[in-house]
Amino acid sequence: MATEIKNEQIEQLTQQFKEMDVADLFKALKAGLTVAQSKATSKKAKAGSMPKGACPPQLKLNNAWVAHVKDFVNQNGWEAFSVPTTMTDKETGVKTVVVEELPASILHDGAYIFEGSVTEKTPQGVQVSHKHAMTLSKQWKEGAATAHLYEAFVEAFDPEESDVESVASTESVTVVRTTMAEKIAAKAAKEAAAAAAKEAKEAEKAEAKRVKEEAAAAAAEVKARKAMEAEAAKAEKLRAAAEAAAESMALKQAKVPKAAIVKAAPKKEAPVKAKAATIVKAATIVKAAPVAPVAAVKAWTCEDDGNAHSWPYNGKIYARNFTNDVWECDAAGNVVKWAGVYLLSEDRIDETAPEPAYADE
Repeated sequence: MATEIKNEQIEQLTQQFKEMDVADLFKALKAGLTVAQSKATSKKAKAGSMPKGACPPQLKLNNAWVAHVKDFVNQNGWEAFSVPTTMTDKETGVKTVVVEELPASILHDGAYIFEGSVTEKTPQGVQVSHKHAMTLSKQWKEGAATAHLYEAFVEAFDPEESDVESVASTESVTVVRTTMAEKIAAKAAKEAAAAAAKEAKEAEKAEAKRVKEEAAAAAAEVKARKAMEAEAAKAEKLRAAAEAAAESMALKQAKVPKAAIVKAAPKKEAPVKAKAATIVKAATIVKAAPVAPVAAVKAWTCEDDGNAHSWPYNGKIYARNFTNDVWECDAAGNVVKWAGVYLLSEDRIDETAPEPAYADE
C-alpha cells in the first residue's frame, strides 16, 4: 500500500514538473535537493548507533526482570491478570488496544497452566508467554504486595551476566477487554469458519464438475440420438426408394398409340372387330393393383376413351382397352405386340383373334 502511494506521488510530481516553466522548475529542484541532503545527514548521524536487535545497557535490567517473572510464575503459579495488545488499522492508522482478561493458574500434569486452556489443539494447556510476563513484571514492580520481589532482584542483578534482548514497548489508544476463554472461542470459531469455507469451496467445485459431466453426457446422448435418427431416416429413404422402384417396375403404365378402332358386330365368345380409327396420342397408363384372384381380375374395367390402359394379368403387365383388346408390354411399359382379345367368361386371352386395323392420322 505504501509503495503504491509513493509511486502515485512521484507520478504527480513528475506531471507537475512538466507543467512548470524553467524558473519554477529550478526552484522546485533546489528545494528537493535541500530536503534530500538533510535526510542524508540525519542517517549519517545515526551510523554509530547500536545494531538492530542488540539490547541497550539501560534495558538489560528490565528485560532480565521480565524473563525472571516468566520463569517464576510458570514454576509457582499466578493470579488472574490482564494483558493489553495493540492493533493498528492499516487503512486509517487508528490504534486499538485489546485487553485480554486472563484467568489464574491451575496445576495440570505437574505444570501450571491457564484455567480453561486445555483444548483439543492444546491438550497440555497454555503457560505464561513472554508477552504475559511483560505485563506481570510491570504489575509486580509497581504493586505494593510484590514490589519487594523486584527490589530483591535488582540487588542480585549483574549486568555483565545478563544477555537479554530488548523488547519493544506498546502504545494504547482505544481499549477493548476480552478473556482467554473468549479468545480461545474466537480462534476456534475462526478455524471452524475457515474449515466451513474450504468445505463449501470443495463442494462448489464438486457440483460444478458434476454439472459439467452431466452436460457432457447429455450432449453425447443428443449426438447419439441424432445419429440414430439420421440412420433410421436413411434406411427409410432407401426402403421407400426400393418399394417405389419395385412398384414402378410392376405397375408402370403402358404406352400405346391411340387409334380409331373399326368395330364389327360382336359375336358370342368371339373377338370383336373394331372399326377403323385414327390414333390420336399415346395411351395413358393407370396404376394397376397387384395380381389378384380370378374374381378380382374379372372386375377390372377402364374408360371407353379409345386408349389402352395398364392391365396386370397372370404376373405380367398388358395394355387393355374398353373392348378387351390386349397388347403385350416390355419391362418399361411400352407396347410391343398384339396379344389377342380377353374372353371375360373364360378368363383367358384368345391369341387367335386378329388385331384391329388402325388408320394413321
